[in-house]
Amino acid sequence: MRWCSWPTRASPSSRSGTRSARNTRTDDSPSIPSHRRCAPCWTAHPQQRKGSCCQLNRAPLRHGRSFARRPTQRHAVRKEADVTDTENQASRRVIVTGGTRGIGRACAEHFARAGDRVLVCSRTASEAAAVAAELRRFGGTVEGVAADLADPEVGNKVVGRCVDLFGGIDALINNAGIFESTSLVDVTAEDWDSTMHTNLRGPALTSAAAARVMRTAGSGRIVNIASINGLAPEANFAAYNASKAGLISLTRTSAIELADAGIRVNCIAPGLIRTPMAEPWITGLSDDVVARWAPMRRFGLPEEIATVVDFLISDASAYMTGETLTVDGGTLARQPVL
Repeated sequence: MRWCSWPTRASPSSRSGTRSARNTRTDDSPSIPSHRRCAPCWTAHPQQRKGSCCQLNRAPLRHGRSFARRPTQRHAVRKEADVTDTENQASRRVIVTGGTRGIGRACAEHFARAGDRVLVCSRTASEAAAVAAELRRFGGTVEGVAADLADPEVGNKVVGRCVDLFGGIDALINNAGIFESTSLVDVTAEDWDSTMHTNLRGPALTSAAAARVMRTAGSGRIVNIASINGLAPEANFAAYNASKAGLISLTRTSAIELADAGIRVNCIAPGLIRTPMAEPWITGLSDDVVARWAPMRRFGLPEEIATVVDFLISDASAYMTGETLTVDGGTLARQPVL
């Protein structure tokens, strides 16, 4: 049996002995050290308090304390899940909302090329089916499903469909969103609700449904696509700014609540990306205007967001959760640090 190196309480007659003698455990020593035991053993294995220290803490002892992590069941399950994810990384089961155009389409194509099983979501079943058929030529298994994020049951419908098709879910990409320019004094209740339902409530309910399945499996990844407007709002986008700021906060809250279940939740805040939704705002802008907007002097491409999404659902980001990564060509680098 392996003992802690904390000294036992020596008798008065033995206190004059050498330091090494006081710190040495011998076969005829008492079965319980009278000073201290290593905290991990004592806490994790109270049934062994009257016996010797457990053999599970095999890390080198320093100053009498073990630096080994307590071997809990939660850690064991998570480690096993990580190994499984690595072995089956070529066949991840991924849901992409808003997956028929822009960033969502780029993500779905990226995963299809990697051989993943992808469920593409769109407001209309015909569009989802058409894009899924196009993406199958890249080699992955791609299916389409109709999903309106304004529907309160959208989460259960989408996640249930993924489980029926692929037997589970490994990653959820909350990408779908709408972008409207309305000032605070002009926004209507209908405009506000429409933006919030699509950009915030929909991702929240879909994440909740996915997390219930992931929790049973012991692992999962959720990536929310927000915007730099959620970090540095612009005028005349009141509802959009608020919805994206809420999505960033939802990311942090979800990460805290789901970490013990082995589920990581992260967020991406893109700058202006060349997508059909952003095209009306960036068409015709001069190079000087672009340079003032982004130090890299260009707008981003959907594929550049897809690669960051892939990083966040891979084991390369295994120690990241609750983070928001800005992918904006340096736009926010111009913002003052408060």
